[in-house]
Amino acid sequence: MHKKVKLTYICLPGVIMYECLFGRAPYSSNTFKELVDKIQRQAPIEIPSKASISPGCRELLLRLLQHDPNNRITYEDFFSNEYLDLQHMPSKENYEKNALH
Repeated sequence: MHKKVKLTYICLPGVIMYECLFGRAPYSSNTFKELVDKIQRQAPIEIPSKASISPGCRELLLRLLQHDPNNRITYEDFFSNEYLDLQHMPSKENYEKNALH
């Protein structure tokens, strides 16, 4: 995969993560025009002030949502990030065992 494409797609988990944590998109807007304006001027993506998230979560989220793809977290850093804890992710065997009960 081309490096620029990879850098673009690494932003997607950040958008999904943001929506799961806060119930809205990073650039929630009332109108399409407002959304386009935020994107074009690269408005800072703000973490809600009353958000109760860990420093590791905040750091990963902000690294995923950098406007400049060259400043975003790399694939290697993303998949080795301690916040993700991929060593303890559910396995197919765990899923099948729990789905049967």
